Amino acid sequence: MHLIPCSNLVHLTKDFPGDVRLSKGEQDASCKSILELLVLFAEPETTLTLTVTGEQAEEMAEKVSQFFSNGCILPPP
Repeated sequence: MHLIPCSNLVHLTKDFPGDVRLSKGEQDASCKSILELLVLFAEPETTLTLTVTGEQAEEMAEKVSQFFSNGCILPPP
């Protein structure tokens, strides 16, 4: 993922009180850390695994899934 999609993902997840993580193979990154996301080097068509824990985890997982389905664009406020 490039800088703007990473920044958008951090913006989407930053206020979620639980943990939101993406993994690619053995690599793991917090969706609240732009640096960790950039270090994943997730190119287009890369398979990523999403893990969300905490209250309202299902809602956040759905938001992140929609984020990727919509081309890494944030939904309107």
